[in-house]
Amino acid sequence: MEKAKNYPVKEIKLDKAFKIYRDFNLEEDFKYPFHLTPYQGCSFGCVYCFNTINKEYWTSLDQNGRDKQIAVATNIVDLLKKELPEVSLMDLPKVVRIGTEAEIYGPTEENYRITRGILEQFINYPEWRGEIPTKSDLVLRDIDLLKKLNFHVTITIVTTNESLAEKLEPYAPSVKKRIETLRELRANGINCRIRCEPYLEGISDVDNLLKIKDELGLEKVKVKALNYYSLEEIKKMIGL
Repeated sequence: MEKAKNYPVKEIKLDKAFKIYRDFNLEEDFKYPFHLTPYQGCSFGCVYCFNTINKEYWTSLDQNGRDKQIAVATNIVDLLKKELPEVSLMDLPKVVRIGTEAEIYGPTEENYRITRGILEQFINYPEWRGEIPTKSDLVLRDIDLLKKLNFHVTITIVTTNESLAEKLEPYAPSVKKRIETLRELRANGINCRIRCEPYLEGISDVDNLLKIKDELGLEKVKVKALNYYSLEEIKKMIGL
């Protein structure tokens, strides 16, 4: 990973692995039938991140350290082992999103390997589909598992302009690295998408993203408008 920060780690224990939505909406990333969240907090420093203002997703962290530490759910794999057989019998679409509240392939994952542990649990459950959102090239480490799963990898690219991306996402992998990651995933038969979220008028270049989609044979470019800060606030944050 190119430049991600290593923030202090806080180990936490969950009561349950799965968060379940019976009123699910498969068009909404944050309301799939099933969610797994191995980490809270992120070291990429994206100025537009909803976690900076949505306190619901930070209940495990100290109030004054929301953007200064990473919470690691150290028992989530053990819980998943117990819950997965029972949950698989539920009358809900077997679709899971791994990583709703934070980056699951941040530098903390290099040491804890919890995301990998989660993927390993689904190997014997071929009926499950999955969504993995990330900005990180560390996902390439798990190609061996992804080739056995019906999971999609979605890489967020808000703009292909590297200088603007560095201001928006100061510690995230470069846009070039993300495109290289998509290329390698596709070369290994992994289904991939690009997510342009938040779409920032005058900054996001969807036409370029569509060209990348066609070149690499990606499924789609998902474009979603900004929901947490105004465009003016974002521009002020990055000095435009």
